[in-house]
This record gives sequence, C-alpha cells and structure tokens, in this order.
Amino acid sequence: MGIFVLPWVIAIGPTGVYLNHSRAIYPMINSQFSEANFEVLPLTDYKTQADAERLAAKIWPDQVTKKIWEEPYHDRPTIYISNPKGRVILSVTTGHGHYYVKSRYLRETFSPGGERLHKKIYWGAIFKDLHRSGWLGQGRGRGLGTWIANFVGGIMVIFGITGMFMWGVPKIRKFRAQLRG
Repeated sequence: MGIFVLPWVIAIGPTGVYLNHSRAIYPMINSQFSEANFEVLPLTDYKTQADAERLAAKIWPDQVTKKIWEEPYHDRPTIYISNPKGRVILSVTTGHGHYYVKSRYLRETFSPGGERLHKKIYWGAIFKDLHRSGWLGQGRGRGLGTWIANFVGGIMVIFGITGMFMWGVPKIRKFRAQLRG
C-alpha cells in the first residue's frame, strides 16, 4: 500500500504547503507584467462582439461559443467569449485590441497582432487540483483522481492509527511492567 500511495503523498505535501502559505510563496513563482504600455499599441478594428467572436474562432476554431458578455477586466472595458476550452477576453479600450486567452491554469496576453506578450500560470488552481486528485484536470471534486485521493487519505489515516498502536502499545506495556516491578 505504501508504494501505491507514495505519488499522492508526494503531491499532497508540497501542494499543501503552497495552499497554506500561498501569500509567501506566490511572489517567488509569479512573473510580473505591466499593462501600462497597452495604450501605445497600434489601433485595431477589434471593437465589437462580432470582432471578439471572430478572434475566438481564430484561436479555437474547433470550439463553439457558449456565452458572450461585456464587463471590465483589469479596469478596462472588455468583451468575453467563453467556450469549453476557456475564454478569450478582448480589451476594447480606445480600439487597441490587446486580448487574453484564459484557461483554468493559464492566461496568455497578446498584442493586437497576435504576439504573445506575457504568460501567467495560475499556480493556485494547479496546486489545488493536484492536492485534491493527484493530477490535473479533475480537481473540482469529480473523476477517478478524486476517488483515488480519497482512498489514499483513508490509507494515510489507517497508517497513522496503526503507527500510533505500533509505537504506543510497547510503551504502555513497558510502563505497566515498571509499575508492577
């Protein structure tokens, strides 16, 4: 059993440390990026929902749009296009048209011409999924990985209880023998 649970124990340890101390660890693994220069990007024609849909279709041609809405992103007016793979977030501020491609674990920032300007990894989501299920993609409490993680948790409890007995019973016997003798 120990060999079987070892990968999950290895995954649970460091991910648990990150989840408990993310404010201290995040600055060490996060890359900084300033969006201040976006206002000097060349103007584009990306300004409407239809433009955002065309952009999303270019990025993910095999995906069907599930939802379109407008709301600020990073304090700029934006249009969101959501599909099963993630979101395309088009900034329509003054027509500069930079955009973001966002999934559960990653956000990439692109210039209007399609050049990747920045990549941000969502370490919290990655570590949370690894902590819950032992692998990525099933961290929302569903799937085989979560059942295996639950099984591993149960085995760890059994190891802990049996370890206490294996350590404690000889100590208690020795203590009783000292009282009698």
